Amino acid sequence: MLLEKAYKHRTLAMKFVIFFGLASTLLAGSKTTIVKKELILSNDIKKKIKALDRDFNVYKNGSFIKSISENYNYTDKQNLFSIIDDIDGDSFQDMIFLGENKTHHRVLVYLSTRKTVIPVTTFSKLNKERNWVVVANPGKETIAKEHGQWIYLTHVPPGTKTSTQSDKTVKLKYAGFVLRFHNMAEELFYFEDGEIKRFTLKD
Repeated sequence: MLLEKAYKHRTLAMKFVIFFGLASTLLAGSKTTIVKKELILSNDIKKKIKALDRDFNVYKNGSFIKSISENYNYTDKQNLFSIIDDIDGDSFQDMIFLGENKTHHRVLVYLSTRKTVIPVTTFSKLNKERNWVVVANPGKETIAKEHGQWIYLTHVPPGTKTSTQSDKTVKLKYAGFVLRFHNMAEELFYFEDGEIKRFTLKD
């Protein structure tokens, strides 16, 4: 009963509850509750997402290939399809979602103070026949294919980040996030001068 009341209180106070840790942890202040790997959104945020893109759905943990999902570092700030942290420096937690509509992958950001959902990047989906990656096949000389999503998110703390493709650097004043294409490209997104900017870490 106590845990159930805590969930309800946190949902009303924060307007969202995120579930994506293995252990149950209640964080203080404006932090949210971390108990499982899945994401549960409030009706208010769902409505805002549908107002922007009625066909958009956030991915679930089971959407991703095993070689990614089984080795991913789940924390109180990140899972494969969502990030939670203050990315715009207003001391309130913001949320980033990775998902898809009928034709495209999309990354959306919910800015908590502004109470709005904004699109960050959109790119075409691969059809099911092409949506796979080559992975190691332990004990065998052949390679193996894994079918499923291989594009995912990771949290990035403030600090200086350097591109592996050049000597260019960018300094993050607040937390950011990276959109990763498994063993390929990495795009960093961060908030600066009132907008979300993009920086290529790996191409």
